[in-house]
Amino acid sequence: MVMEAYTGGDLTTLGRRAASSGVSLSERWWRGLFKQCLEGLAHLHSRGFIHCDVKESNVVVASSSSYAAPRPVLVDMGLCVPFDDTAGEGGTIGYMPPEVFTERRWYPNGDTFSLGIVIFQMAIGQVPDATRKVPGVLYGTTGCPLGRCGELRPGAWAAAHQPLPWDRFPRSWPELCALAGLMTERDRARRPRPAQALRHAWFASDSDAALPAASLQGLLGAGASGSAEEAPSPAGGPWKPGAVLPEPRMAPPRGPPKCSDGRPPARPTWPRRLPPPVSVPPGLHATACAGGAARAAGAPRGAGAPRGADAPRGDARGGG
Repeated sequence: MVMEAYTGGDLTTLGRRAASSGVSLSERWWRGLFKQCLEGLAHLHSRGFIHCDVKESNVVVASSSSYAAPRPVLVDMGLCVPFDDTAGEGGTIGYMPPEVFTERRWYPNGDTFSLGIVIFQMAIGQVPDATRKVPGVLYGTTGCPLGRCGELRPGAWAAAHQPLPWDRFPRSWPELCALAGLMTERDRARRPRPAQALRHAWFASDSDAALPAASLQGLLGAGASGSAEEAPSPAGGPWKPGAVLPEPRMAPPRGPPKCSDGRPPARPTWPRRLPPPVSVPPGLHATACAGGAARAAGAPRGAGAPRGADAPRGDARGGG
């Protein structure tokens, strides 16, 4: 078997490598990167397969000479399953959507959730690496705090209830904040598929705000390479690389996730049955996040079967 050689590393080190090459990590640069990631998932879904293990280390960059305009490639299809065979709980803790734990199966927009976590972690500069010296935003591994909810499966409580640190998301990127909120929606009925997420107005926007210094420092230091002396812990205090990760200490969230100005990301309700991607009309409905206007992809209203097109059984046309 002969495979293409990928020499640009993966998303765990992309921020550091690109910055070291003199690339400006502004909003426009991230837009091109994340758009290609969604396009890759949409293509995989159009062929009737779900990846089931989207994370930074499974998205590589094709060439080390292309950091100014990186070409991401989705790799490691070891857990990939067809739409009609999605039973099981395979995946990586911290990236698996809640329904994988509760229903023990993957749906196509479960990949959207995983990529949403990737986007969130890269935007705030907290990217886990192979050494686990940097925790992910949903890193809980022992169920709910103090075991009070009776949940024993690793990561299940964090996937369903652990709030994301929206106060750390770049304030200058309100439209991406809205998109990330949609992609990490815990209720899969409200979560878009990759093809729908691609219709979000952020991808058509010309905004080009700079990456905040705190996020950049995370990507240059512990967030990308594990070389920083300190990185913020989810609990808010300094956290030393190499230290044992503390257990999550938090109460269940009292409301929906909030962006930097305290307002929640938009939460449109997606219809139960979605048409093939090519049939999705251009109609969009307005949403807002962090004081900036954003628009989320929509699909036509209408009655659908109890099991929508995002149900585990289907063919490549429903892959979206």
